[in-house]
Amino acid sequence: MNKKTLIASAVGIALVGAVGGNIVAGKKLESAYHNSFNVQDKRFKVNVSEFNMGMLSGSAKWTGEITADLCHPEYRPVFRSEDTITRGLTGYTVVSKIYAKNPNNSQQETYLFDIRSQTTWSGNIDSEITIPANSFTENSSTLAWEPITAAFTLKNSKDGREVHNLKINIPGITLKDPKFNGAIKNASYQADRLTFAMLASGKASGKVESVTFSMAGSNPFEMSLNNLESSADVAIQNGKLVYTSSSKLGDFSLQGNPQQHVKLEQIRYNLSMKDLDAKAFEILADLFKAQSQRCVPAAESEKAFQDFLKALLQSGGTFESKDNQIVLNGSKATMQWESSFPANVVSEKMTDEQAQELLKQTKAQGEVRIDKKFIREGYKAFMNISGTPVDDAQLEQVVQSFEKGILELNNSEFKDAVQAKADGGQLVITLTKEAGKLPASLEKTMRDKARAASEMAQ
Repeated sequence: MNKKTLIASAVGIALVGAVGGNIVAGKKLESAYHNSFNVQDKRFKVNVSEFNMGMLSGSAKWTGEITADLCHPEYRPVFRSEDTITRGLTGYTVVSKIYAKNPNNSQQETYLFDIRSQTTWSGNIDSEITIPANSFTENSSTLAWEPITAAFTLKNSKDGREVHNLKINIPGITLKDPKFNGAIKNASYQADRLTFAMLASGKASGKVESVTFSMAGSNPFEMSLNNLESSADVAIQNGKLVYTSSSKLGDFSLQGNPQQHVKLEQIRYNLSMKDLDAKAFEILADLFKAQSQRCVPAAESEKAFQDFLKALLQSGGTFESKDNQIVLNGSKATMQWESSFPANVVSEKMTDEQAQELLKQTKAQGEVRIDKKFIREGYKAFMNISGTPVDDAQLEQVVQSFEKGILELNNSEFKDAVQAKADGGQLVITLTKEAGKLPASLEKTMRDKARAASEMAQ
């Protein structure tokens, strides 16, 4: 069995069972073990084969199975744990040694990692996982990693255990092969809360110092990105969802032959959403909960997503994205936009007429600014990658043609909503869509469509 798959699956069972899915004080410890930790998610099956507990210490043995998709139960990795239990003043400490069973030979197994769990008298479980540094080689490829750590707290809820205060740190992973190499350096993730059974407030963020990939051969290729950061914040206020996210990337580089080099820098993207009805997200929460209990057919999942989108459209909402940018060789392209649409325009059974009315009532505005130098540098980079370098005269001709094409927006059928202009060394494209109005060309198209439908009905 692939060790990468084993580790990923074992971390999953650790998060759900965490060596005591319902361990609480006193006699409930033994009850929890003998009742297989009361794991409520049917994708996870836990069986306790042995439990011995004295006054201050004890031991237990259990196995766990994971069925990632209940509609496809063919592949179910099996794990075994040997637990050492210590009773202290503040609760129990459980150290679990996790082994992966070989699906083709029940007598063979692979040691994966230890889980150290601190159980308080309140029933919360503070767990730490350390995957020791290791490597393995298969078909001339070697995957190696430095010690990977994860820490989290499991808390009781009406839907079972919830993961809180999740922190994951990956100092380094490398992949070496005669044909290609890759590496990830200093990746981390943390979240206040991790749950799919309900919409919950909280913050999450992740960072990656660098990712590199290179390929050898007649067409060598290198890719790298540095200083990636992303964060998101979810809040529920008066039954409405407020969501904000921010992503930034220090640089992204592509390198072919020496003359084929592209480097994008200072990439930023931000998004905020508000006034969305939080109840719409209960549809997805119910879907995720159902998937933990039974096989949910694809048609049922598709319908749930459709119902979710309809509920969002019924609720109305406001969206905003500002301070977005990309820098290329000292030149810049920026974008910002905002949009809103009212509630109760569409019904549960949305018709074409209601969809048209929703579009009509939507308000939007935006602006894109592109340095002419950005166009020049972008075209030059594209031609270099394709192996066809261009001279300065050709570049200027391309920039002028591009500018002419952008300015033609002022004469297009969407000219009442989209405008363009040259502003010094920049090209500026603006979008303005007023509530209660449609672009003239789109309104004409809809009238023609309605007229044609009426004529066919006669």
